[in-house]
Amino acid sequence: MKTPEKRMRDVMGAARDRAQREGMLRQAGFRAGSERDLEGLLEGQRVAAGQALPGDEGSMPNREAAMVKEIRQGFGGEIPAEAQARERAGYVPEEDEEEGPIGKKALDKAKETLNRYRAGKANMDKRIVANEKWWRMQHMPMIRKNIIRETDTPSGWLFNSLANKHADAMDNYPSPSVLPREAGDRMDAEILTQVLPVILEQNDFEQVYDETWQYKLKSGTGCYGVFWNSRKLNGLGDIDIKRVDVLNLYWEPRCEDIQESRNLFYVYMEDNDTLVAMYPQLEGKLGDRDFQTAEYAYEDSDSEAAEKSSVIDWYYKKWQGGRKVLHFCKFCGNVVLYATENDPALKDSGIYDHGKYPFVPDVMYKVEGSPAGFGYVDIMMGVQTRIDRLQNAITENALETVNNRWWIRDAATINEDEFKDHSNKLVHVAGEVSEENVRQITVQGLNGNYIDVLTSYINELKEISGNRDVNAGGSQSGVTAASAIAALQEAGSKLSRDMIKASYRAFAKVCYLVLENIRQFYTEQRTFRITGADGTNQFVEFSNIRIKGSTRPGMFGMEESRLPIFDVEVKAQQASPYSRISQNELAKEFFQMGFFNPQNTDVSLACLRMMDFEGKQEVIGNIEKNGTMYDRLMTLQQEAAKLAAIVDREHGTTILQGLTQAGLIDPAAAQAVMMPAAAPMGGNAQPVGAEGTRVRNDTPDMNSLGKILSNTSLMERAKNTARDATAPR
Repeated sequence: MKTPEKRMRDVMGAARDRAQREGMLRQAGFRAGSERDLEGLLEGQRVAAGQALPGDEGSMPNREAAMVKEIRQGFGGEIPAEAQARERAGYVPEEDEEEGPIGKKALDKAKETLNRYRAGKANMDKRIVANEKWWRMQHMPMIRKNIIRETDTPSGWLFNSLANKHADAMDNYPSPSVLPREAGDRMDAEILTQVLPVILEQNDFEQVYDETWQYKLKSGTGCYGVFWNSRKLNGLGDIDIKRVDVLNLYWEPRCEDIQESRNLFYVYMEDNDTLVAMYPQLEGKLGDRDFQTAEYAYEDSDSEAAEKSSVIDWYYKKWQGGRKVLHFCKFCGNVVLYATENDPALKDSGIYDHGKYPFVPDVMYKVEGSPAGFGYVDIMMGVQTRIDRLQNAITENALETVNNRWWIRDAATINEDEFKDHSNKLVHVAGEVSEENVRQITVQGLNGNYIDVLTSYINELKEISGNRDVNAGGSQSGVTAASAIAALQEAGSKLSRDMIKASYRAFAKVCYLVLENIRQFYTEQRTFRITGADGTNQFVEFSNIRIKGSTRPGMFGMEESRLPIFDVEVKAQQASPYSRISQNELAKEFFQMGFFNPQNTDVSLACLRMMDFEGKQEVIGNIEKNGTMYDRLMTLQQEAAKLAAIVDREHGTTILQGLTQAGLIDPAAAQAVMMPAAAPMGGNAQPVGAEGTRVRNDTPDMNSLGKILSNTSLMERAKNTARDATAPR
């Protein structure tokens, strides 16, 4: 918004220009209607020249006093004399003429573009409105061409298929994970991975995801909106994520990517009193719904619809400074409520630094030449029409067969009231009762072929929607094992997995927009409550100080700009029941095959690297960690066995045997220490001579660590005593 100083400078410049134009009018022969008008014109010229106004007192300079006086006038910035001169000349001043680049002319051009976009999207809007009736099971009038019969009742096969698809989507609710592209951004990526779900939860994104998926199944195109709301958190501002009704969104015709549209309009209705309270400049300018969007067939009526006005959010892209800048304008009627190009602070940068429209479409089945697509209602409505027609015909025939009807001659004197009342045991007649007077109407019943045709239609709808019985929890004949049923369900859910992956791609785009808004607007430190690895609540503080663009010294004394870039990986927050079962079965197979035995680390890793399953790297990491710990443990046990053997030899103890029996030292390690092959290290065994006699070894005795044993040891004294006792005398 313009500051008072800026406003005053603009007014001063405009006054000088107007004074020059008034002089040209006078030279052209303009005559004032009265002396008062001429005096007003001269007064306007004095204002333009910076002279004091009559009756203006104070210490401020004449120019500033004139500006203040001009601002206080009720002529939208014009001085009274010029306003009168323009009226005399037949000139009507345009609204917002001097407010900036976005004024009445720009709004007229924008409205023309919006009407062109609406005309190009008309067929799609009609289809969405009709699909809503199919979703509500109110489509029978469309099948019967508005001819409604009491016996017509729609079946719920189409609704059941949509409900199952929606359940599949909610079973695989997405969870984001932020990955860095550079090693230096790893810590920021870990924090964003924890913060991003908190922001989604604060926006009740699960509900938004639920509604968007439901809309996507009906119309073929859901849409998310990611905005910055400066009013949230008591003025601190935060991110808004909402579901957007595609009926209120308008893009350039034949544009396949919504980001490639030159303009994008979002239209919504707002109460007039609310608009006036928020934007006082709209006082007396509302009440005309100049733009009408397509509407659903609502079940309730709004008697105060006339008290609402259309508010249009206009997004458009312009090339500025060698890049595309996203600008924004909010207007109602012919009044500009806000425009970034009129805002000195945003006229060069636009509303969002990322330069993308804040809308993310989630398309079911894309069509060429449009960013939207079609959904399951469009696919199944043909089969559903045949099912409803045939089913109602069969039902009508059955009712006619059960409810007997009779032919009665006019001459027959039968009490019809008693005849129609089945509770009467007696029916009075006059005259003879015969088949000539009363005869039952015979209705030909349908054979079983029609039931088979109806069943084939129902099976066709199940096939084209991928909603087979096994997907709904049923089982085929002969299949009773839970694992087999789960395997059939997984094999039959290929269509659902394909849809969910497409939805994950749209969710990743939503997360990217959230990250970019964090980068731009999170200038203040914020505290987030997260769930730690141990399941406890933890609190982290975060701002954009580390992820916003920065400069650093580069080569040759030049500065280099750096902007951290992150990738978003999406996976299911909670896997489907079959995925959990298969994962558990795979883990049990690994355990039975000894994959988690540290002694089989090398073999297990070789086998795992040839496999492909979710969580593979985590399993490999755990096995490698266990193998490393096992190797270290065996090394420590061998060293402990050597030390225990040394102590046993020096002090005559049995520490090594006790440790082995207690399971603290592996028996193989203990056996390796006590083997005779280790005798040369100890020096106790003597070599055998050629004739079988012992040869005395004068080499000093050493322990397993290579240290010379002292002759005063208990073992050495015992050895010397035995040698002296057995020596020949």
